Amino acid sequence: MARPIIALFVGAQNAIEALVSLAAYRLSNLRPRGYYALFAFGGGALVAAAAVFRPSAMILLALYSGLMKLVAVVFEGRLQHAIGSGQRATISSVKGFMAQIGITALYVGFGPVAQAASYRIAFMACGCTGVAVGLGYLAAPRLGRPSVQ
Repeated sequence: MARPIIALFVGAQNAIEALVSLAAYRLSNLRPRGYYALFAFGGGALVAAAAVFRPSAMILLALYSGLMKLVAVVFEGRLQHAIGSGQRATISSVKGFMAQIGITALYVGFGPVAQAASYRIAFMACGCTGVAVGLGYLAAPRLGRPSVQ
């Protein structure tokens, strides 16, 4: 793929994330199960992009980015409302740190899979992980979970 096309894709991806961030408040009342479903759907978009693995799959990657940004923005907003102001900075900092640990683990796992198999398989594995996490939360019993509306 030509470098100018990659630059256009990255620009479009950032624009989609910005638009989703602006509109995320409309889904702030979605029940947690809805977010789990969106997370699983995002993983499915990544799996589909890996299955297609052609330049046209960039649309699915942009969809994935938008869905993940939507989930992240709404989750952050709900977290901010649920935390008292005295603990907000600490909890938000720990959440950000844990997110970076998760992303680092993803990168550490992606590289060896891509090297051993292919980028296509590595993307597919990441997408399958996203689907499994989303569906796992959807299927998990509700016992012990706080009731968040």
